[in-house]
Amino acid sequence: MDNIKLLAKDAKKRLKSGFWEEHKDKIVQIKDKAKSEGIESSNIVKYYQTRVICNVKPKKDDAELFYTKVKSILDSVGEVSDIIGRLIDQDTYCALPYDAKQRYVMELSDKYRVALNRYKKENHL
Repeated sequence: MDNIKLLAKDAKKRLKSGFWEEHKDKIVQIKDKAKSEGIESSNIVKYYQTRVICNVKPKKDDAELFYTKVKSILDSVGEVSDIIGRLIDQDTYCALPYDAKQRYVMELSDKYRVALNRYKKENHL
């Protein structure tokens, strides 16, 4: 259920920021440019559709990588009080402003909770 809330929150953020209007304008410009150069515009549209889907759709590989990282920590040291600190990507975290850091930590803790529940289910704990 939390994943759905996060997805909805991200979708709402995209709507508020004008992401889709900008994307539509960009596609129209690219189609016009392709048409003037004699390139079939439908191929261009298909290319950008798959590209935007990759940017918007959450990547399962990222979730699996995160779970693998959580699983290795839990297998080696168990549940520890500084688990979020161990999971934080320091390069990403340091580059963020204060409010984004807070959001990053909250999202990371939600992802950790989901991964922990999965770990407990898989290990019958």
